[in-house]
Amino acid sequence: MSWSFKRRSIRAFGEEGERKNLAALDHPASVGRIDRLNDWDSIVRSYLSANVDTFIAHPGRHAKLQEALPPGASLVAHMSVGSTHLGSQGAKVIAYQLEDIRRLDIDAVSVHVNIGDDYSLSSLKECARIIQQAEAFELPTLVMAYDSRNSKQGSAEGDPDPVRYCVELATDIGAAAVKVDVTGLKGPGLQEVTHNAMIPVFLSGSERTPEEIRELLDASTKFRGVVVGRTVFQAPDAYGAAHIINQPAEG
Repeated sequence: MSWSFKRRSIRAFGEEGERKNLAALDHPASVGRIDRLNDWDSIVRSYLSANVDTFIAHPGRHAKLQEALPPGASLVAHMSVGSTHLGSQGAKVIAYQLEDIRRLDIDAVSVHVNIGDDYSLSSLKECARIIQQAEAFELPTLVMAYDSRNSKQGSAEGDPDPVRYCVELATDIGAAAVKVDVTGLKGPGLQEVTHNAMIPVFLSGSERTPEEIRELLDASTKFRGVVVGRTVFQAPDAYGAAHIINQPAEG
């Protein structure tokens, strides 16, 4: 691992023992227009006020986003696109050329792969290709690895194995960090997801309330943090939501 790769990974995803929450602003390509995301200055300020300074967005939005970011903030280019609007329920495809993306002022890239659906193998192959190419450009990769069955119905009545598999799979294909959905998991199940994990593991904020996310983070301190989007930028009080999530752990 080169120093440049390590430095970018630390800037984007934090260091061991550090709580590092990330801002996800990649939703429009999946769900359509979100008016609140047109006010970049306000959204960015709400995250920065709570010490969240890594922002994930599709490359086409980086120019506007960078205008609102202070020096030292970290940008992650999200490369996956998939939406019911495109007739691709469950499918995630790589929509950008890494040769072009690397020219942006970014610290990392992110890709999304769903496990357990008809598109798993093709998505995984693309994901592994991007990780390999990104590493050649000294860019770390965050893999958003979701067990598609877990996302729909909860993790098999609290079974952590499907989520743990997502962590192991991301590790094996060379991810620098992984984001997982822990729907349905509590207590020991949450602890099992991160047990002996070799890379940073982030929670998906999903559509949880700030208080629910805070509870998950407090219940398992081994998670590096949460990747949170709509819970903050669609909240009536975005500043308050960001601060609830990012407040220091109790005790």
